[in-house]
Amino acid sequence: MNSPFFMYYQDDFRPFYEKKYEFLLDFNMELTQVILDLAHMKANLELTDSYCRNTQDMTDLRGLIEPQESSDPFRPYWQVFRQRHGFLSNLSAVDLLFNMGPEFGTII
Repeated sequence: MNSPFFMYYQDDFRPFYEKKYEFLLDFNMELTQVILDLAHMKANLELTDSYCRNTQDMTDLRGLIEPQESSDPFRPYWQVFRQRHGFLSNLSAVDLLFNMGPEFGTII
């Protein structure tokens, strides 16, 4: 438990280690909602019933998950082992939350 804010958020994440999920999608959706709530960010996440080619009436974020080269647009934040390994980018929102605590929402 090296991360300074782990102890403050561990109960929010405990269900993800105790509950059995049938589908990875369900796990991801619930985890995303917890992270958004902890960041005090409002988002209405909805799944479509089928693949939509026309996305005029919705925000289409599918291109965000395509493998791509990153120019690393994220600004560095404090990480536990930064002195040893330098800043490691492209980690999870959970890493940011456990390292930055309440400042998480202002960075993400």
